[in-house]
Amino acid sequence: MTRAYFERTSLTAVSMLFVIAALTPLAHGSVPMGELVRSCKWKEGSLGSCRLEINGLGPGGRQPFSSNDGTIHAVVNGELYEHQRIRDDMIKRFGYRFKGGSDSEIVMALYEHYGMSFLSQLRGEYALCLYDAKKQILLAARDRSGIKPLFWTVHDGRLLLASEAKALLPFGWRPRWDVRSIIDKGWLTEERTIFKGLRKVRPGYYLTCLSFDHIADGQYWDHDYSQKLGLLPTLLFQLSMAANLAIKHAVETRTEEEMIEGVRSKMLDAVRVRLQADVPVGIHLSGGIDSAVIAGMAKHLLDKGEVKLGSTGSHHLRCLGIAFDIGSGFDESVIAQNTADFLGVDFQKTHMDEAALAADFEEAAKGQMRSLEATTFTCKTISANQTTPGPTTISANLNASKNSKNARSKPPMAS
Repeated sequence: MTRAYFERTSLTAVSMLFVIAALTPLAHGSVPMGELVRSCKWKEGSLGSCRLEINGLGPGGRQPFSSNDGTIHAVVNGELYEHQRIRDDMIKRFGYRFKGGSDSEIVMALYEHYGMSFLSQLRGEYALCLYDAKKQILLAARDRSGIKPLFWTVHDGRLLLASEAKALLPFGWRPRWDVRSIIDKGWLTEERTIFKGLRKVRPGYYLTCLSFDHIADGQYWDHDYSQKLGLLPTLLFQLSMAANLAIKHAVETRTEEEMIEGVRSKMLDAVRVRLQADVPVGIHLSGGIDSAVIAGMAKHLLDKGEVKLGSTGSHHLRCLGIAFDIGSGFDESVIAQNTADFLGVDFQKTHMDEAALAADFEEAAKGQMRSLEATTFTCKTISANQTTPGPTTISANLNASKNSKNARSKPPMAS
């Protein structure tokens, strides 16, 4: 369908092989590598993408994306919701010309017109890397809840980012256990990981590298509970500890019925946007409350004709699940089947026992680290005195590069 990579400038074959070698282990599934892996390069660095297509299956959706003048490049791992609404708005307001139907392409359009503040308009689960050659700025960002992973490190004077740590191995990075991070559980709550020198972009945060020298991170989104006091979002949150305390202990004025309807309305909207895709869509039904609610809401939306199910356009919902040995203490397939029968949907289950797990244990273990797609970025030349990333280095750059009061709501505009 397409070649494995394309070159934007003449670079060494070794550099190109590094990118392909990094992407190869990320190509999960049975799609041929030539249809999955693409990369672009320029004198300062390279972007690579190993994509499992969900939206925008045609050639126009293949990554990396590049602007018409060849100065802006981007890769996106994940899924962006409500992209059609944003597309329509960009076409109507700015006459933007999209190359394909991929949801990820809105990143390019939004950045070109709004700069780095475009992050506040994204809704979905994603990790992205964008490079602007004119402004010499690299931007990497992770979704609000941290659903998609994004790791980074500095090795041999190069900034490396990837959605899976193993993609960094071809560039010479070697994992070493960070015992202190493991003991402190810093890998759960901080930017630290279980490996020394390897950092992660935190949920709702972005990472910037300016002029191949200054690395800084910042927060573009945080939870906001100020609506309980009827105040403007994020304003009171930034004033003082006393204000935060006031929000925490604010008296709830909504009735129980209003709160229930509010939660129901938001959940229905969340399910609605996730049923849209250019591939068939199904729902995992485990037997628990969460999956039962999602399946029930999906069935409700389909019955009312408010949505169509993925690429099939069907209104018939199909659920999938796993069954364990009866008596194992883990099997919930009977409950899942009862839920499916109640909703009137198909339920297909696969039986899993010790023998089945042992027969494919390696793939099962790898599955814990996987995401649907993978991206990797390499950037040439970090300052000589910055050989390893760390909280001190990043904090120092943050204090010099942004207004702390504005950092919580959105990143600084690129100049």
